[in-house]
Amino acid sequence: MTKRILAVLLVAALSVAAFTGCAKKAAYVDGTYVGYSAQDAHGNLGEVTLTIAADKITAVTYVERMPKTKDNYPYPTAVEAVAAMQAQLIEKGDIAQVDAVAQATGTSAQVKEAVTDALKNAGPAGS
Repeated sequence: MTKRILAVLLVAALSVAAFTGCAKKAAYVDGTYVGYSAQDAHGNLGEVTLTIAADKITAVTYVERMPKTKDNYPYPTAVEAVAAMQAQLIEKGDIAQVDAVAQATGTSAQVKEAVTDALKNAGPAGS
């Protein structure tokens, strides 16, 4: 009987150890990170600031050296693309799952490039 109890306790202890070792590890370290895109053909540079908490992107702010507004940029889709992509990134949490915006491919590419650069600085946790 004692051997049986000891065996059950040993199995339980090994199970706990095995499941604890399989817990999902954080991909990123909590904090605020900045990333940059390369300059485009017009010399415009994108900059993103990401806030990460509990391994989730909680805030995204993308700006450009020469900000695009409806008053100074003839392609309104590009202006709207930034807000749409920021919202998608917070919702999906992965830049690879954020859709590029049609008719705003240059802006979309710069946002993705800047986010990718910022995430390089954010993790992985424990490194």
